[in-house]
Amino acid sequence: MPATDCKITSLEMINGRTNRLGLTPIAFFSCDLRGIRIKGCQLMRTEKDGLTVWLPTFQAEKGVGGPHKSVTIIEDQLRHAVLTAARAAYRALGGTEAEWRPQ
Repeated sequence: MPATDCKITSLEMINGRTNRLGLTPIAFFSCDLRGIRIKGCQLMRTEKDGLTVWLPTFQAEKGVGGPHKSVTIIEDQLRHAVLTAARAAYRALGGTEAEWRPQ
């Protein structure tokens, strides 16, 4: 698997509610990325009709590095690979909300 490849291992389309940041979840998914399986990701529609990916956040053990831990992709090419793969899987299952909408 090349460094920027992302394989979607599962995807569930949802009709989520818009959060306080103006993001609407349209799918939950898991992916394999550089030898790591990440479960609990979300494909989100943005307030300006773009798309983004949220990776999981979880409660840490009491007294271990603060209240929350999360997974973050810090490399733009890798983040784009995850977004592109999630969008393709969503569309392959018949999803229609993953189109970028021009402003």
